[in-house]
Amino acid sequence: NSNQKLDSLVALQLGNNMSSSLDYVGLDISYLSSEIGYEGRPLDINYALSEATAESVLRIYDGKGELVREESVERNVGNHRFTWDGRDNDGNLVAEGTYEVVVDAISAAGDGMDVATVVQGRVRGVETQNGQTFLLVGERAISQSTVLNASQPHYETTPTDEPTDDSTTDGA
Repeated sequence: NSNQKLDSLVALQLGNNMSSSLDYVGLDISYLSSEIGYEGRPLDINYALSEATAESVLRIYDGKGELVREESVERNVGNHRFTWDGRDNDGNLVAEGTYEVVVDAISAAGDGMDVATVVQGRVRGVETQNGQTFLLVGERAISQSTVLNASQPHYETTPTDEPTDDSTTDGA
């Protein structure tokens, strides 16, 4: 009887976690990760430097671990953003998929620095794995504990050639 009650409590907790996680579906989230999902549109990669660096280089690797893009980036202390247009070092658009981002920073003393990256993505679903609830972003399962913020997506509008129906008829 105690085991049934415990199982019921666990099931209730999982249900509550799943229910609250569903609120993220369709939202754009920013989360701590070195993995980004390129979906054919530019995306922002944010990183923070705790001190000024002698050198800061952002590198993007494909799923095979091959270098796709390398760019010297901001070296001053503070939060920084790099917008990746989905192009490789030769200017070619890469295939949609999961990529890894690494910011290598060398301090003025010549020491390597730890640099965390914050990436964005749109939540397309929710799943549970071993009793934990994850948000699905692209091909990745993201732990809710890494989410820093969530917002409504910004949809870009493009003009259309379709007529609008704002004319009135006057019987003529």
